[in-house]
Amino acid sequence: MTWTTDFDDKVLADDRSSRWIREHGWSGHRAVLWSSDAWPYILADLPLLLPTAPIYNDVVLYGSHEATVARVAALDPELILTQDADLQQFPEITALLQRR
Repeated sequence: MTWTTDFDDKVLADDRSSRWIREHGWSGHRAVLWSSDAWPYILADLPLLLPTAPIYNDVVLYGSHEATVARVAALDPELILTQDADLQQFPEITALLQRR
């Protein structure tokens, strides 16, 4: 377990949030992971709605953070998962989160 938790600083949060999603019946629901990580898509059995799992790739594909946020809004996901570190690195989603 030590290696697992030391592999990446998001391991425990990804595991716990994915478990919560599964336990509360949210697996399979429309979700966007606003994160540089991709594991919760797999761990929580969530469909990939954006072209790629890491959000920084989607920003490149859509041309800007704002365009990516607009795409997320248009997709109207039931869940948007993120972490503090990703909100600091990619804060553009904050306004959408506050509106929803």
